[in-house]
Amino acid sequence: MGDALAYSHPLDAVTKEWRKKNRESVLLKQEAVVESLQNELNATANPPDKVPAVRDAYKDLQRAELFFQDLKLETAGLILALEERFVSLAKELGKLRNRHLGHAGSTGSAQVADWIYKSDDPRLLGDPGHFGKGELTAMAYLRAYVDHVRSP
Repeated sequence: MGDALAYSHPLDAVTKEWRKKNRESVLLKQEAVVESLQNELNATANPPDKVPAVRDAYKDLQRAELFFQDLKLETAGLILALEERFVSLAKELGKLRNRHLGHAGSTGSAQVADWIYKSDDPRLLGDPGHFGKGELTAMAYLRAYVDHVRSP
């Protein structure tokens, strides 16, 4: 699960303090991107030469935000003792919309529907074929959450 998890006990992961610590690490990454961009923009006087630096910085800022989203899914998976395959599927869905990062357009509804309703993923071999990977992932998180809440 990554060395960025900033807590000592799984129950601490649900606190505001955990969110604050990990959010701060993302903000630090974003600040570094902005500082680097500022340096690149100051290094050239020709506006067309600045455009690639701005595009790259935008992508880097988006990646920092996605890192935090993935971290939240990993932490929830850890707390709920979820199978790794469902954590990876949940992270994959989060990335689906950003597949065209830096390009015009977005992911179409057909791609999202395929992801949700089709069970053609090797990580799901042996699972009921009438549910898609999105449905199975959502059910896994929900089932694990209900079990977690019920446990003393």
